[in-house]
Amino acid sequence: MLTPEMIKMLTITFQATLAILIVILIGAFMRRVKWLTPAADKPLTDLTMNVLYPAATFMSIRGNENLANPLFALEVVVIGWISIAVGMVVARLYVRFFSPLTGLESDAQKRTFIMCNCLFNYGFLPIPLCSLLFGAKTLGVLFVFNVGTVIGMWTIAVAALSKDAVKESIRQLRAPAMIGVYIALLFNYLPWSNQLPECIETSMTWLNQSMIPLSLLLVGGIMYDEFRPRESGVETPTSSNLSVWNSFKLINSTILIRLVLVPILFILWAKYLTSSVDLQRILIVQAAMPSAIMCLVWSRQFNGDPPTALRCVIVTNLLAILTTLFWIPLGLQIIGNA
Repeated sequence: MLTPEMIKMLTITFQATLAILIVILIGAFMRRVKWLTPAADKPLTDLTMNVLYPAATFMSIRGNENLANPLFALEVVVIGWISIAVGMVVARLYVRFFSPLTGLESDAQKRTFIMCNCLFNYGFLPIPLCSLLFGAKTLGVLFVFNVGTVIGMWTIAVAALSKDAVKESIRQLRAPAMIGVYIALLFNYLPWSNQLPECIETSMTWLNQSMIPLSLLLVGGIMYDEFRPRESGVETPTSSNLSVWNSFKLINSTILIRLVLVPILFILWAKYLTSSVDLQRILIVQAAMPSAIMCLVWSRQFNGDPPTALRCVIVTNLLAILTTLFWIPLGLQIIGNA
């Protein structure tokens, strides 16, 4: 039975999810009418990751008393890495013991399936959700958490496709987005961290406010490119040797792992193994997340199976609109944080 607290959180989650979806749809519309062309993706992504993301990180972490303890910050990073490992363990065990239920035939398909079920959307959707649901303090912890997920993405998820991906993790840890986290954490420990000149405070605030809408517009454009119908005669990533029945089994397996088993494990983890309220909230939000859209990119770049990735990404992202409304209110109610 729904309690008043659950109804309230369900309403808030629905409004937040709907707001995110509207901006993504606007981005898709902008792509369709060629206001946001593919040629703009790289420069706008560079702007987001190299300028806006570090600014948002700085504003969320600076003065955040929840991250005043360096050991807690390290714990958050480790938990971020473990969050990827949990999905990896579940997906590998499922493929090993229930392989006929997956409909997967080749090694590339199995490796891609494992990657898609352990790598969730840890940034573009959780960031606006945490911001709308919980505010800046929890958002600051999320940025630190994402350092661990980035490490896990390369050392666990993408490494399932290629061992060369492990080398990439070292380079990614030197990326501006990650450096912004390190600087923000160091700055957070200085006594004058909240005494910036007003001109700097205002400029950083503007950059911070720009990150989420621009990121979601880009996501909408990219998703439109991936999901729109292709011209006849053009080879598409959906052309696969998987039969209809095997595709059905693959989709069911992905739903079971990514949208049922992993969320249950994350909620139990938040309930019994984590004492920080902010970490509990982050784990609940991440529990509801679909497979990362970047799985499509990695499956192409590291000799995976793009059709398998496309099926996993499409089905989990479409259903996440509903599962987010289920898992987040339920999870917060279970941990007593509604």
